[in-house]
This record gives sequence, C-alpha cells and structure tokens, in this order.
Amino acid sequence: MKAHTVYKTFHVPERRAFVRITEDVQRAVDESGIREGMALVAAMHITAGVWINDDEPGIQADALEWLDKLAPPSWRPPANDVARRLLPDPGAPAALMAALQETEGVIRFALQ
Repeated sequence: MKAHTVYKTFHVPERRAFVRITEDVQRAVDESGIREGMALVAAMHITAGVWINDDEPGIQADALEWLDKLAPPSWRPPANDVARRLLPDPGAPAALMAALQETEGVIRFALQ
C-alpha cells in the first residue's frame, strides 16, 4: 500500500473562516502519484473542522447561523438561558462548534 502525507497550516484574519482546500487536496493527490484510492482530510486542531459540501456562501451562512444557535460564540452574549447554562466556559463554544462539525472527511478518487 502506498501512502502520501501533506500537512497544511492556515492563518485567517477572522475569528472563524471557511478555507477552501479543494485545490490543495487535488495537488496532494497529484503529487502522490497514486491513481486510485482514498484521501483522508483531517483537521488536527480542537477548534477546526472539515466540511465537505458546496462552496456556496448561502450554505456557509446557514451553517454559521445554525452553529451560533447551538453554541453561541463567546464574544457574543448567549441567546438564551439554556445556552448560558451549557456554556459557562468562554472557550467552550469554539470546541463545541468543532465537535458539531466533521473533523475529517474521506474522499474516494480514481484518476483517469
């Protein structure tokens, strides 16, 4: 079995951001020389997630709104008493948001 590993680091100016890595994954597959297999994409940080979905701003805005309702960001006051009781730690929302997202994704590929 052949394997190829690539590590990427991202720095974003905002507190949260979507980083499109489609081209990075494709480049890693191309560099590997592997013609058929699976690519494992994993977020190696507690407050990061991997989202395999359309790169469409409306879907991203909806996802952020949903996450804000489930785990209000610590820089904003909790929207309700339930959120206030569940998230007493200011660092909890980022970790909870990441837990609600996928931390890894597997992409099957076969190159022509």
